[in-house]
Amino acid sequence: MSKSIINYIPLFEQYDNETLIIVDVQKPFAKWWEKAGHDTLPTDINNYCRNFHQVYQIWDDHDESQPSWKFNNECATLRKHYGVDQPDGEIQDYSAYFDGDELKKVMDIVKSGIEEPALFKRKDGNYAVLVCGSHKWFLATKELVDSLLLINDDIILVGGAEGECLKDIEVLLG
Repeated sequence: MSKSIINYIPLFEQYDNETLIIVDVQKPFAKWWEKAGHDTLPTDINNYCRNFHQVYQIWDDHDESQPSWKFNNECATLRKHYGVDQPDGEIQDYSAYFDGDELKKVMDIVKSGIEEPALFKRKDGNYAVLVCGSHKWFLATKELVDSLLLINDDIILVGGAEGECLKDIEVLLG
């Protein structure tokens, strides 16, 4: 009998330990990891950071004005924002965020009902990311997008919920 492995995630030891990205490990989200029995998550991740040459911290500004921690080997802190106009993360007024060709592309996708992840440039020069998962949209700064585009190494993601916060960044990296 043949078995295939779906969503196999190799251990970091199989890489050159160059780049770690920490996503949404911040005090407002502590209730989620504490509920799962990971009371020492920030400390554990900080120790894990010693294995990497570059550590990027992506933090959500939804309930905070700055990251909660500074991690070992951290080379950048990059801001994002979950959701948009609605509590479910949906955009209510697309023309408030996009114009011209970008607005047309967004509206074509919305009208067609096609659910594929996509990146759209906003009026302000930043980006809106259509995730198509538990999180519908999130807002990414130009700095976040530009910084991630410069990474040429294998990337290990740690932190936020797998189907939510981590998926946001997986879509952005994809």
